[in-house]
Amino acid sequence: MLSDPIRKRQYDNQLRREQQNRERYEQQRRHQQERERRNRMQREREAASKRDAYLPKARKLQKERVVRITTIEDLEQIAFKRHERTFKTNVLFVFVANKKVEKFVDDQLLFPYISNIEGMKGAEDYFLPIKVRYNRDTDLTRMFQVPHYSQRSGSAFIVLGKKGQNLFLQKLPSYTAAQGGDAHAQFEDWVTEKLSVQVMVLNHHHSNVIVFQKTKLASNKESMEKRFVVKPLWGHRLDVRLGDTILAMDSNVDHWPGHEPKFLDMAKLLQSQDKVMLGQWRPWHDGGSNHSNDHQQPVKIQIHSKRCVDWSSSCGDWMKRQTKKPCGDQPEFLHSMCAKSCGVCHDDFPFSAMAYFPSYYGLLHEPLSYWPEWSHNVLRFVRVFAEDMEHVWSFRKNAGFAFFLGGILLGCMFDSILTAILSHSLYGILAQVLLWPVVTVGLPMVVYRKFLGSRHPFVKDMVHVIDYRKNVMGALVLIGFALTLLVLRMTHVATNRRNDDAFVSGRNRKAVQDKTKTD
Repeated sequence: MLSDPIRKRQYDNQLRREQQNRERYEQQRRHQQERERRNRMQREREAASKRDAYLPKARKLQKERVVRITTIEDLEQIAFKRHERTFKTNVLFVFVANKKVEKFVDDQLLFPYISNIEGMKGAEDYFLPIKVRYNRDTDLTRMFQVPHYSQRSGSAFIVLGKKGQNLFLQKLPSYTAAQGGDAHAQFEDWVTEKLSVQVMVLNHHHSNVIVFQKTKLASNKESMEKRFVVKPLWGHRLDVRLGDTILAMDSNVDHWPGHEPKFLDMAKLLQSQDKVMLGQWRPWHDGGSNHSNDHQQPVKIQIHSKRCVDWSSSCGDWMKRQTKKPCGDQPEFLHSMCAKSCGVCHDDFPFSAMAYFPSYYGLLHEPLSYWPEWSHNVLRFVRVFAEDMEHVWSFRKNAGFAFFLGGILLGCMFDSILTAILSHSLYGILAQVLLWPVVTVGLPMVVYRKFLGSRHPFVKDMVHVIDYRKNVMGALVLIGFALTLLVLRMTHVATNRRNDDAFVSGRNRKAVQDKTKTD
């Protein structure tokens, strides 16, 4: 075969190709190993930087929250009922045998710092961290069954006691934190897994609801998992870990004619969760830390009916392609499919709901694009006024009441001047003209200069409303003026009628007396 030049050339080419393939494979393997090494070094650097960022907060927590005890009597004073043999609250113990282990607990384990509950309200109530320092067996170490090898191996022994749990009837979850590796991440995973709370999800929505559980990963990313479907007026129980979030979504999302997905795109749902979901709950934040995990008092989550949502997880992508804002390219489709993103519906109360009611009514019956142009302007004016009124009511009530009081004063001034004019009293008219400017202008200026000043929060709120919420200012002044004038005019009419009746009755009485004397 090799004597044939053509076959010999083919054979040499095949050997050359095989050699090139082997070299290419070796090169790809070396590159893969290099990428894995770089990724590993990158993860180590990120873990080190994360640990460096955690360290000041952890040390601050250690100084503020960590309680150091040595005897059972110390434990009874803060977290243990001896006669009932139960814990008063969730307690997290760490047993350290020497200074080396204590340094490991403070610098690497970062006890008791948990990133999942960072910045959450009431995080200090989730568990009480206790550090127990010992160098020999004591009653406290024997009570929690601290192993002897933890003292020899230089590892920290961690025990979790839950509120209401009996120390002698139930085995406490424990964990041995050994030095090396990412000790803090392992400690976080163990604590978040053991500190779980039972949740009862109740569906008050008008259709089936899909319940998701969102978890915060160690890389600060979020993952979401579908748990179950709850029918209307039904409930379901589940265990939620520390820091997890429960989300609820209408089962009709992404299920409309022409689009029947075989699976849920979790990445899109995470991006559009504010528009698609019916609500979000953090059970530990909403009171789960106050319950013992004995499956007797679950945290209740009620999913209320909500119609102002997007019916597709792709609404965010569709919004980016729009050239006419909002949703002007395909209003018939987008106003019905992406009502939340387009801003044509609202579920708030009281002011915003009144503003969006006409548009919401149109959303249920016909697209807004069928409405005449002037109705869009009216709806826009009503929406802006409702938003401004809601802002003033929520953040600047003092300025709102001040303008309402100003309307009342204007109503009193107008009524007094009108009364003086109707009584044909020149001196009364001059007195009212001179008096009311002093009351309405002079007195507020004196109060402003003497007591308030330009930097007072009340003055800043007044200036803000005057500059940016003139519609609300005018409405409040007009309401106060109209109500005051109406009440005063009705009072005058009632007073005049009572005087006239008294005059008529007096004249009749006098006429009767005169007739009696004549007889």
